[in-house]
Amino acid sequence: MLRQYLSFGFVPDPEIASEYLHEMLSGPVPPEADPSKLLIEIVADLTAGAREVVIPLSGGRDSRAMLGAALHAFPKGKIHCITFGSEGSEDVEGARIACRAARVSHQLINPDTLAWNLEELTDQMERRLADRAGIPPIDGMLVFGKLAELIAPEVPVLSGYLGIVAVGKHLGVGALENDDDVLARFLAQNRAVVDDRSSHPFREFLEFHEPMRRNWPGLAKFDLLDLGFRQRLRIRSSVTGSFRKPVRPYEDRRWAGHWYSKPVAERINYPRYDGLLAEAFPVIFGRQPIFSRVRRWRARRRGRGVYRGDPRQNPSMAAALEDACRSIGERDPSLGGSAMAAFTRLMQEPSLTSFRTVRWFATAEILARAQERVSAA
Repeated sequence: MLRQYLSFGFVPDPEIASEYLHEMLSGPVPPEADPSKLLIEIVADLTAGAREVVIPLSGGRDSRAMLGAALHAFPKGKIHCITFGSEGSEDVEGARIACRAARVSHQLINPDTLAWNLEELTDQMERRLADRAGIPPIDGMLVFGKLAELIAPEVPVLSGYLGIVAVGKHLGVGALENDDDVLARFLAQNRAVVDDRSSHPFREFLEFHEPMRRNWPGLAKFDLLDLGFRQRLRIRSSVTGSFRKPVRPYEDRRWAGHWYSKPVAERINYPRYDGLLAEAFPVIFGRQPIFSRVRRWRARRRGRGVYRGDPRQNPSMAAALEDACRSIGERDPSLGGSAMAAFTRLMQEPSLTSFRTVRWFATAEILARAQERVSAA
């Protein structure tokens, strides 16, 4: 399990991956619909009866589209947005601009104020293993766990996860049909820190689920792997797995069916999707004043060196990551040099690359600790 996680960033589980595909893509093909109206309808249906809603808001399209749809279902005073990020980062600036435009409440959580505790994170990992909830990276467990603590159990949390996948952003310029090319792209996009990886289980998964594509012409081969493994086992577990009442409109069969029932060439049109969002939710995606665009550009430049906190500013973060990297080296000496070298680079000059490397090692360590507890029990 440890080596698999360090290879892919998730532990492959074909059974869960298959269940996920069939949950979203089962039943008859839905009738043609306006996608923006469809999203509003889905959000309203899934939150029916709720008095208020919380949206973890970033600067990305998916979560901002959730805000746009929520404005049609709730009074402004009943919509609460929370953003996790460093002051001046792209996520913070983008979310702040959207909330001001929509005139909804906005709470900011500074990552450098969060306390990192490996024992508590190992407890969370143990529960996730028992629930087959997927294995998020260590920072995702911490961040979304802290956000969940701020939200009352009965309040639904609108998740902006998976929206842009439906319009094929992960597919690049087009869908590949050759199995070898599909597998090569999938392995390239799902790389952690260990290279001894086998494509065999993914090749079998492609062959077994090929019949699904007969009913869904927009379902590319790459989608089978990306949705089932990366989205379900890595992304979903991090983004929504901590909330007590998560609402995932983009997983709704109506939304998935709308996009995957179209031919691939018609489905994967990312620029058209941007235009659709701007037309449907002009308050959120309308043309921004030049000063707002400049602020976001500057935030993007500033944010390249900071990712979910700066260990030089947060002693508990530095201590937890160093402990985990040292422990993984004691567990597997072949990894020790790489883990501590990555931690040293992170402390010298934080960057997205150095943080991602450290978090793979740190997550693997708490995964190993949690698995040891399960085995002992």
